[in-house]
Amino acid sequence: PSLGQNGPARNRCHTLRHLVSVVPVHLAATAIAVGVVFAGLGAAQAAAPSRVPDDQKPRLVAMTDIGGDPDDQQSMVRFLLYTCDYQVEGFCTGFGHGHYKNTRPELIRKAVDAYGKVLPNLRKHRADYPSHEH
Repeated sequence: PSLGQNGPARNRCHTLRHLVSVVPVHLAATAIAVGVVFAGLGAAQAAAPSRVPDDQKPRLVAMTDIGGDPDDQQSMVRFLLYTCDYQVEGFCTGFGHGHYKNTRPELIRKAVDAYGKVLPNLRKHRADYPSHEH
């Protein structure tokens, strides 16, 4: 298809101009104001996360079949980013769904070691991230 004067790009621009002219100005202004209010609330909440004393944080043991699929390792990294919200007592690894018959605890160690490398930066945002040696 042509992208010249009569092509899809021109039609798309015409459609956008039509939509802009159809939307009443006061409706657009209201939508922008609502967006600004929600953005402000989100920023205020993000700026002051609630701190729970360590002895009141939920205790947990993370169980994983890490090593079977790439998303297992990605999930472990994401989990480690939330360790400031929990008391992590330990990790257990096993195999799931009969796919694999070996465990990969070295992948947990690798993720925890990587967490240790970025820990100083994480603590700039929240001081209650636990040590990777914990």
